[in-house]
Amino acid sequence: MKRIANTFSNMSIKYKLFASYMFVILISFGIFSFMNYVIVGRDVEKQAIYSSGKIVDQTASFLENRVSSVKNVLNILALDSTVQELVNRPDDYYYENIGNWLVDSQRFTRLFYSTCQNFDILSISIYMTQGLAKLSETDSYFLFERIEKLPWYQQMVLKGELFAWVTPKMLNVARKDVVSLIRLIPDPKNISEYRAALRADISIAEIERILNQALFTSRTLAFIVNSNGEVVARSLNRTNLSIGEIIKGIEKNISSQEANVVEMEVGGEKLLVRTRSISDTDWYLVLVTPYKEIHELNIKTIKQVFFMIFLIAPFTLIFAFWAATSSTSRIKRLTHNMKKVIEKGDFNIELDSHSQDEVGQLIYTFNYMLKKIKELLHEQYQLGKEKKNLELKALQSQINPHFLYNTLDLINWIAIKNKNEDISRLVTSLSQFYKLSLSKGEDVVTVENEIEHVKAYVMIQNYRFDNCIDLKIDVPQKLLQARIPKLTLQPLVENSIHHGILEKDEQKGTIIIKGEIIDDKMAAIYVIDDGVGISKEVLEKIKKGEVETSKGHGFGIKNINERLKIYFGNEAGLFYESKINEKTVAKVLFPVEE
Repeated sequence: MKRIANTFSNMSIKYKLFASYMFVILISFGIFSFMNYVIVGRDVEKQAIYSSGKIVDQTASFLENRVSSVKNVLNILALDSTVQELVNRPDDYYYENIGNWLVDSQRFTRLFYSTCQNFDILSISIYMTQGLAKLSETDSYFLFERIEKLPWYQQMVLKGELFAWVTPKMLNVARKDVVSLIRLIPDPKNISEYRAALRADISIAEIERILNQALFTSRTLAFIVNSNGEVVARSLNRTNLSIGEIIKGIEKNISSQEANVVEMEVGGEKLLVRTRSISDTDWYLVLVTPYKEIHELNIKTIKQVFFMIFLIAPFTLIFAFWAATSSTSRIKRLTHNMKKVIEKGDFNIELDSHSQDEVGQLIYTFNYMLKKIKELLHEQYQLGKEKKNLELKALQSQINPHFLYNTLDLINWIAIKNKNEDISRLVTSLSQFYKLSLSKGEDVVTVENEIEHVKAYVMIQNYRFDNCIDLKIDVPQKLLQARIPKLTLQPLVENSIHHGILEKDEQKGTIIIKGEIIDDKMAAIYVIDDGVGISKEVLEKIKKGEVETSKGHGFGIKNINERLKIYFGNEAGLFYESKINEKTVAKVLFPVEE
């Protein structure tokens, strides 16, 4: 063992890596094969059982949606004024004039036909104690006495229920391809009595199609049984499973509203049976899967796993050797270049690496280190040179604003002295504009500050363009103290003037600044103008961030959008909408503190 350890220690790192890779791969394959043989079969069985439960839940949920939609349709019809009017129509109304029967019949037909078109309902009919059915029964109108003595109707009255799902056998009708939902209509004068009932017929074939989608093996059986033990519908696949014996085995379970799992043996075959009630019905969904089918899934899965192992095994040798060679060659190249830096002081070296593994990261770090060293050397040289320039600029930034304000105040004083109010107001607006623009060096200001900035700007532009802009402000008081990056609204107003309103023939228009708070978390400020609008092509470029400036006027759209995202995060931003020759809306979206 000592000799083997010494031999391994003295091997090239390439062969050490190769041997290590092969050892790990072989051990992994061995453990993986054993674990699959012992555990995967059991796990697949659990997964199949779990999947059957999910399938039952999904199928039941789908059926519940269908049941609910039909129930809602009958509720709407039962409360419809036309239905209420016609079921309470006296018999004499039709006996005196047969034309009245035809008119009312057409009204019913149109109402029922439109409903059947919108939902998966084959037909809708109505049972009446008087009116249309009293004069003449059709496929749509029946006398109420046809159902009054039936057991299920007596149960509905006894329990005070309005709805019941019934089979053709329960209705004593010849048609066998439907199942029906009955909705009783109380007497408006005495709601404890019933004078009419609606019936919606649903195709059993549609229910069978839903059940067929629940089959996850060839011999899985899905069916629906009602509280009387009568099969409402079943899947269409061929199977020798006895539904009658299965129903006897789950009689206790179908009386429960909760989902149940039962293991039973029918005809010498072990079965997994899942049951689940369907809301708003007396139906129970039953999914039966033979354990033999589940075990076949286990065997199939294990075979696939072993096949994949033997298919991959021949390639592991080539991969291990390539991985070892690739890693060591890059390490050798890195070591060689590091010696050049140490021995010759050559910092103009840059290695290429197309991978992001540890060696690739090491090469990237080496390149970055050399780059930073070169930058630091250059910065050291420039530092002394730039120091004085920075000091001069800092001094100018203090002097220039004060000089500008003093000059504007002097002009304002002279204008007042000479009683020139227009010049005075213009100079005051210009002074206010620049004070708000500088905002004492702050990068973030209140919405109120931004609006005052816009007012000063629009006043100056109105002097310049002969009062062509009508500015309207509609921002809630709560939003005025919210903070946004400086120079957010003014550039948008500038764009509205120069590229919207002034492009119109009359060169006049309105700009509206409107604000709203959304869900106490987000706020939106809209800059709306009635200018010439923006074409779809330019609007698409704006949305993609390809329009950075507006022909030299103000900050670019992309600049505003980026500053909003930097300060607030990706949920904030600037968005544009426009209609040619109608309006353009710039929307500033940002979060607000609660």
